[in-house]
Amino acid sequence: MAWASINGADIYYELHQPSDGDEAPLETIVFAHGAGGSHLSWWQQVPYFSRAYRCLTFDQRGFGKSSAGGEAGLDSLTEDLAALLDHLHVEHAYLVGQSLGGRPCMGLTVGEPGRVKALIMADTILGMAESEAALREHHATSAEVTLENGAYSPGLRAEQPLLAFLYDEIRALNPPRRTPRADGVAGRETRFTGTPERLAALAVPVLFVAGAQDALVPPAIIQAAAKLIPHARYEEVAGCGHSVYFENAPAFNGLLEHFLGAVERGVWDVSQMNLTPAAQSQWDRLQAAGMQPFALTCSCGKSFVSPGSADGMLEELWLAEHYGREGHAVRSFEG
Repeated sequence: MAWASINGADIYYELHQPSDGDEAPLETIVFAHGAGGSHLSWWQQVPYFSRAYRCLTFDQRGFGKSSAGGEAGLDSLTEDLAALLDHLHVEHAYLVGQSLGGRPCMGLTVGEPGRVKALIMADTILGMAESEAALREHHATSAEVTLENGAYSPGLRAEQPLLAFLYDEIRALNPPRRTPRADGVAGRETRFTGTPERLAALAVPVLFVAGAQDALVPPAIIQAAAKLIPHARYEEVAGCGHSVYFENAPAFNGLLEHFLGAVERGVWDVSQMNLTPAAQSQWDRLQAAGMQPFALTCSCGKSFVSPGSADGMLEELWLAEHYGREGHAVRSFEG
């Protein structure tokens, strides 16, 4: 529990890790909260993931215990995150951003991709210019939804009143604040802006998680955003609204754990929706024949689709042309 003086603000942070005496280097997961939360929001993730990872939580400027630091734009949130990682000598990390927390996480990913091992965008498309424009258009033509009435699914208060009460109490701890300037999305473009060109060139593994009942950032907008990033994975959790990590922590933690495990093995799930037309055609043919297809992307840039064997592994003969050969490293899969 400590503060770091960063960009004119005092940023509160906590670093949690296993206490079993193991001195082996650990990968770091950064959890960036949304506008309805603070570092406390991740109470269901930190105990779970700190068994195997260093877990960094922090209060964004103007939230929780962190000072506002005067007038600041949304890019300041990304600059704060980069400076906090520098302060803690973290060279690269897994980033998990929920709602507003997606802004600094996506900003750092497109601005300094070498620092990001993988990105998880939870209930958010912030930092992605075209997707933010689509979200503004959606809110302009739909019933008014606010953080107060749309932070979680409509049924949570009746089905899990204690959980809803805790969410509201954590949100109430935040001091009043002004909305930061829009910087690179509604205004000028910066190096932290997720333009279509930057997103299309992104090689960082990305997972999008959406709540099926999210009224603040509808699943359709999140799914469309996932299509802008090659081989991004999209997962939708039933019965949840805008705060999947809070409403259904077991489901969220399971998705995150599976994804991080795949990245650490050097492969990651790739969404079928981002296959090339030729690969998609092969996928459809295999499914029509009753087979379970697998999709891969090689480092040479070509996409492949193959039937899986009975034990869930890819056919060795099919992979022989590329896998393990110099200049060819299969880096993503679906099965």
